[in-house]
Amino acid sequence: HPLYGYTEFLDKHNNIVLDPGATGEVVVTGFRHNYFPLIRYRTNDIVEIGEPVGNFRRTAKRIIGREQDFVYDLNGNSILFTNNDEPFWEISGIIAYQYIQNEKGYLILNLQVERDFNMQNLKFIYDEVRKIFINFRLDIKIVHSIEKTSRGKFKYLIQNCRI
Repeated sequence: HPLYGYTEFLDKHNNIVLDPGATGEVVVTGFRHNYFPLIRYRTNDIVEIGEPVGNFRRTAKRIIGREQDFVYDLNGNSILFTNNDEPFWEISGIIAYQYIQNEKGYLILNLQVERDFNMQNLKFIYDEVRKIFINFRLDIKIVHSIEKTSRGKFKYLIQNCRI
C-alpha cells in the first residue's frame, strides 16, 4: 500500500518494469520506520507483473520465487531450484548437501556424509541430479562439513552467479 512504502519492480539491468506479464525483482522503500528505514531494499523476490488495479499502477500477479531460488543453465536460462533433494531420498548416510553455482551451467554438489556412507551411491546421485539439472556440468565433492546459517540451518543453494 502506498501509505506504507514505495514499491518498484526492476529487471536485471535495474530498469523499472511495469508491463503486465513481465517479471521483475521487488525493491521497496518503507515510510513507517524512523530508526531503521528501508531505502530501495532489494528483496530478491521475483514476481510476475499484474494489471493496474484502480489507483495502484504497480501490482504483482504472482510471486515466482526468490532470485537465489534459481540456477542458470549453460544457455543462461533460469531454472527454478526445485526437487533438488530427490536424488537423496533413498540413500542413507548423507548428513547434509549443498549446491554451489559460481558460473552459468556449472553446479558443484557438496555432500557431508557419515563414515558408513556407501561411495557406490555417488554414481546414482550424479545420474539423478543430471536428470533434474539437464543442461549443466556437475561436480560432486565429499566435504568434511557444510556451514550452517546463524539460525542453525543449511543453505541448500549458494548462488554466486549473476546473469
